[in-house]
Amino acid sequence: MPDTLSSFTQAMALVPDNTSRLISPDDTRSCWLSLTADRGACYGDPALGPWVIPIPAVNTWVDIPLAIAADMVQGDALFWRMNANGQLFYDYAADWPTTVVPPGYTRQVTLLGVVDLDPDGSTWEFAFTIGGVIQAPIFTIDTAASTAAIVATILSGDPIDVSIAPPVSLSVRNLTNANDLNLNLISLRATGGALA
Repeated sequence: MPDTLSSFTQAMALVPDNTSRLISPDDTRSCWLSLTADRGACYGDPALGPWVIPIPAVNTWVDIPLAIAADMVQGDALFWRMNANGQLFYDYAADWPTTVVPPGYTRQVTLLGVVDLDPDGSTWEFAFTIGGVIQAPIFTIDTAASTAAIVATILSGDPIDVSIAPPVSLSVRNLTNANDLNLNLISLRATGGALA
C-alpha cells in the first residue's frame, strides 16, 4: 500500500486513540513519514578544490554547485538527494519507494550554506535558489577590509512545494566588478518538516 505524506494535523489524525482498533499499518507509516525530519547535504570535494567560479559580468547571478557540478559530492541524506548539477532536490522514492507525495505538498525547509572565499576587494551577494529562482534574504559579504579567507554561513527557511521537487542551490553575484569568485569550500544542506 502507498504511504501518503500529509501535514502535521493530518498525520496526527491518522493515529487517534485506538479505541476502535482502526489504525492500520499504512496509517502508522504515513504518519511517521510525514513527521520525520528529512535532510540532505552536498559539498564540494575538498580534494578537488579550491575552485574559481566564473563571473560573466558584474551583478550577474551564478549558480555555485552548477559551476563545479563534477566536484560536488552527496552527503548525508534522507529524502533529499543531489542531482547531476550538484544541487539538492526532494526525492522521497530514493528512501521509501511506496511514498506518495500529493500535488501541492509543501514542507518547511531550512537551507544552510557554508562558503569559504578568498578576499579580493569585491562585495559579494549570496542567495539560495529554489527552482532556479533567487530567494530572499540575500546575504552580502564585503571583502575589502579582509586579508584572510572569509568563512560565511548562509541560512534561510522556506516553504517548498516538494511534490514538484524543485532543485535547491546557492548562487552568488559580484556587485563590485566581474572578478571571478575564488572559493575554498562550499557546503549545502536542506532539512525539512511537515507544515501544520
